[in-house]
Amino acid sequence: MKRACLVIASVIVLSAGSCDNECIGPDCVDAPPPEAGPVDTATDWCDVRDDLFPSCTSAGCHGANGLDPVLSGDDEAVYAALLQNGSSGSPYVVPGSPESSYLWRKVEGTHLETGVGGSGSQMPIGGFEDVFEADDELALRVKLRDWIANGAGTSCGGGGDAGPAPDAGPAPDAGAADDAGSPVDTGPAAVCGDGEVTGDEACDDGNDQDGDGCESDCTLTPSPYCAIVGRLGACTGCHGRSGGFTLGNDLQAWASNTVNQPSSNNRGDGMNYITPGNKEQSFLWLKVANRQGEAGGMSPGGVMPQNNAWPASAVELLGQWIDADLPTPENCP
Repeated sequence: MKRACLVIASVIVLSAGSCDNECIGPDCVDAPPPEAGPVDTATDWCDVRDDLFPSCTSAGCHGANGLDPVLSGDDEAVYAALLQNGSSGSPYVVPGSPESSYLWRKVEGTHLETGVGGSGSQMPIGGFEDVFEADDELALRVKLRDWIANGAGTSCGGGGDAGPAPDAGPAPDAGAADDAGSPVDTGPAAVCGDGEVTGDEACDDGNDQDGDGCESDCTLTPSPYCAIVGRLGACTGCHGRSGGFTLGNDLQAWASNTVNQPSSNNRGDGMNYITPGNKEQSFLWLKVANRQGEAGGMSPGGVMPQNNAWPASAVELLGQWIDADLPTPENCP
């Protein structure tokens, strides 16, 4: 799955379209901003986790190794990420106060208002997956507001005290337990770091060092290129589902549209989007490195991603991946 995100997203950066298109939803109808209304006090953590967050993580944008806040993984980690400060300097979520929560501002579309300090596009870019009616889109967005207004807790289904359980009387006598025999000897428990691969260990090199092929928890060391999976996946929000360079969701679709495939004459003067082994001749890399003018196109456009340029370390890593002939990232978390 993560490999697909990587490869799909790589090509999408180059599209002539942009994230600023007014019409990007499936029916080209932007959802109206959520209106003020009574808060549904039944809306809880499971409602936003199960109904909203999948549209934020499916393209890789806010999934593992993706952009902040990361909205996939165990509940404790996701919730901790939501309490951190966003690019506006305010927390993504302030329990009890939707208007002070940057995440709600981004979803509501008021993040660019004076005093908020936000940037970029309304979220999720392109709308919620498989939701085509404006009323349904609105209802999903309002769920986030209601959850925050209700205190942004992590319980589900109303976790109130139901009182003591009724007395069911003494338990029936089941008689003597059957003799199940002696327990099966499964051997010694796995001990990570003892140099022997046992149990569910993927490896065991006898030490507790990370980055040497086998991690300290006896899992295989992820490829260094795993770090660019989320960054490239974030580009699919603009270019993955509408207009321009729209692609499929598998490795073959990505390769057939980018590797050794020429860019438009207007944008990249025919330079390949990806030239394996040569980042300097890859229009994708030039766009991310803000060197797109070197390709020679009459209208190369600006740096990608818009409003969220990559740090130099990420640009360098992408270049290394291309220069290394695009090895498939392995063991990504």
